[in-house]
Amino acid sequence: MVEGRHDIYAEVWTAPCGIGDTTATVDPDWRDRQVCLVVANQVAMAMPGSVNSEKGRKAEAVRRGPRNRSGLSGAKL
Repeated sequence: MVEGRHDIYAEVWTAPCGIGDTTATVDPDWRDRQVCLVVANQVAMAMPGSVNSEKGRKAEAVRRGPRNRSGLSGAKL
């Protein structure tokens, strides 16, 4: 993690499948024939809790509006 940024890179490759088959044999050169199925890259940001709290307070004030101090709409909860 660098400055709150977390990068993830993943690849999914084919492999021999003999799950549950006790008599299955695997070719010794299976790695030469494997194929990349998926490549994924994800970036996530880690923010301090104080940033989330501040945004929550601002969103709450907007949701309540100037007249609705209870924060509830007219719906029965």
